Amino acid sequence: MTSNITTNTINSRIIPAEKLLAITSKIGLDVSFEGNFVSADPNAGLHLEGQFQGAIRFENGGVIHVGRGAVISKGQILADHIFIEGIFEGDLHARKSLEITGTGVVSGTIIYDENLDLHAGARMKATMEFSGDMGGRGGKEAKAADVSEEAPQANEERTPPGETSRVLNMPPFSRAVA
Repeated sequence: MTSNITTNTINSRIIPAEKLLAITSKIGLDVSFEGNFVSADPNAGLHLEGQFQGAIRFENGGVIHVGRGAVISKGQILADHIFIEGIFEGDLHARKSLEITGTGVVSGTIIYDENLDLHAGARMKATMEFSGDMGGRGGKEAKAADVSEEAPQANEERTPPGETSRVLNMPPFSRAVA
């Protein structure tokens, strides 16, 4: 079985095109699905264009393409490769690569282990965590040491009390859901 996805609809920069083109399972634009999609097949993939609410888990491998027409709410995604062009709300964990295009909108919690690519125009309102190797800095256990190394010294300028971060004003997003 071959995929309905054509190469001119895929503008991925870090997820191999052959992985996206090999996807054979699809939830179409006029489909609404609520439930769980689970697979242990390392070569499995899912292309979503419709509405989805629930969990998508690829225990080994897996590729997920959230297409431009897709609206995923209260979602949970676990896969090696996740490519987002549509709207995703929930928790996602990309073990190898996460790519959010300029049409992608993500809100929730993001965990990625290796590669992240945010295209110009991608919109996010999320907490994000890199859970992979910190490049010789000792991984997760080095976080406390990293903080103390980067702390301002006595003579350095400090952030005024009460100012801990800068808030970015982003326009709200909405998409009519039939």
